[in-house]
Amino acid sequence: MKLGNHVLGRLLTTLVLGLGVWPAAHSHVLALDRASLNVRGDGAYMVLSLAPAALADLALDDDGDGTVSVAELQAHRAQIQDAISQRAQLRDGQGALALEALFVQMEAHTVSGAQQAGITAMGKFTLRPGALPTDWSLAFWPEGSSAYALQAKVTRQAEDGSTVQQQNMVFSAGRQAQRLFPSAGAVLVDYMVLGARHILDGPDHLLFLLVVLATGMAWSTLVLTLSAFTLGHASTLALGVLAQWTVSPALAEPAIALTIILMALLDERARRRAIPIPAAQRMALVFACALVHGLGFASALTEIGLDPGTVGWSLLGFNLGIELVQITIAACFTLLLAMLARWGHASAFRWLRPIAMGAAIGLAGLWFVQRL
Repeated sequence: MKLGNHVLGRLLTTLVLGLGVWPAAHSHVLALDRASLNVRGDGAYMVLSLAPAALADLALDDDGDGTVSVAELQAHRAQIQDAISQRAQLRDGQGALALEALFVQMEAHTVSGAQQAGITAMGKFTLRPGALPTDWSLAFWPEGSSAYALQAKVTRQAEDGSTVQQQNMVFSAGRQAQRLFPSAGAVLVDYMVLGARHILDGPDHLLFLLVVLATGMAWSTLVLTLSAFTLGHASTLALGVLAQWTVSPALAEPAIALTIILMALLDERARRRAIPIPAAQRMALVFACALVHGLGFASALTEIGLDPGTVGWSLLGFNLGIELVQITIAACFTLLLAMLARWGHASAFRWLRPIAMGAAIGLAGLWFVQRL
C-alpha cells in the first residue's frame, strides 16, 4: 500500500512539475482586435479595429481561398456596417443609445510580417442629458466560442480634455457585455456569478470533488479536505492571473481528467485492501490535484478578461463563487450520507460506491481521450 501511494504521489508531482515548465499559453486576442470608447460631453466616441474573423458568420471569403482580402471586405461594406451597428451597443439607465455617423474603412495591416485585411469603424453614441453610459456590448462572436477576444479601453474625460476615469477590459464570446466603471462590490458579485457558473458548467471539477467525498469522512476531515482543495486551485489560479503563469488548455484539460482517474483508483485500492489512506497523505494528494484544477480556472478567467484596476476584486469574487458551489455540494452530499446512515441504508451506499467509482473512472477516461 505504501509503495502504491508513493508511486501515485510521484506521478502527481511529476505532472505538476511538467505543467510548470510547459510553454505559457498564448492569449486568444488577435493583433487587429482592439476597441476604445471615449466618453466626453454629450457623446461617447467609439473606435473598433477588427480582423475579418470577428465577423466570420457573414461569409466574407467570396473566392473560398481561406483568407479575406480588402477587396472582399469592400464588396460587403454595407453588410459589415449593418452588423457593427447591431452588435456594438452602448446603454445607460434608460436603455440603448443611438449610434450615429458610423464610418467603416477597409485596409491592409502588417501583422507578424504578413499582410492582413482589417476593418476600422468609428462612430458616436449620443448621450442623454445628465446621464452617463453604464454598459457596453460588443457581440462579435458566436456564444460559446473561445477562439477570439478583443481588448478595449474606456476613457471618461472632463470638458477640458483631462482624464477622469479609465478602464481596461477584454470582450469575448462568454463576456460580450460589460459594465462601465463598476464599483468594487459590483465587480465582486459579477465575478462570483462567473465563478459559480464556471464550476457548474465544468462537470470534471465537480466529479473530482464527489470522488474525494465519496469515501465518507468526519466533519473535521471534510473541512481539511475542502481546505486543501481550495488552497491548491486558488494558488495556481492566482499565479495564472497575477503572474500570467499559465499553461495551454490542450495540456491542462487532459490533466484534470487524469486527476479524477488517479484519485478514484487510489481510493478503490485502499477500500479493497481495507487500509485507509493516512489523512496527511490524502490531503497532500488532494492539494496536488487541486493545483492542476487551478490551471483550468486560470485559463477560463484569462479568456473572460480582467480589468487591471479591479483584478483583486475580480479574483476574490471568482474564487468565492467557486467555493460557494463546492461547499453547497459538499454539504448536500454529506447530509445525504448522514440520512442514509440514520435510516439504516448505509450498506446500500457501500454497495453502490464501487459502481459509482467505476463510472467516474470510465467517464474521466473518456474525457481524457477526447481532450488529447
